Amino acid sequence: MAKLSDSAKIVLTYLKDHDGEEFNHKVIAEDTGLSPRSVTGTVTGLQKRGFAERVEVEGSKDKLIRATAAGLAFDVDDDLPEN
Repeated sequence: MAKLSDSAKIVLTYLKDHDGEEFNHKVIAEDTGLSPRSVTGTVTGLQKRGFAERVEVEGSKDKLIRATAAGLAFDVDDDLPEN
């Protein structure tokens, strides 16, 4: 069975630890030690699995990132559900 990548575990754990908050990829990168590029790609993967979402910010081209209900419920050490 497939597992989350190490960077996906880091980002999803970060989002779960900060439930109710929204961050842009730069803040997540600074706080986790991952590169902004890595965070962007990782969030895209988490978004495709339904674990994270990007939220539009009025008056800004930046998007904020937060965990979805599925992301909050998922144990990062579990096997990924099959598509």
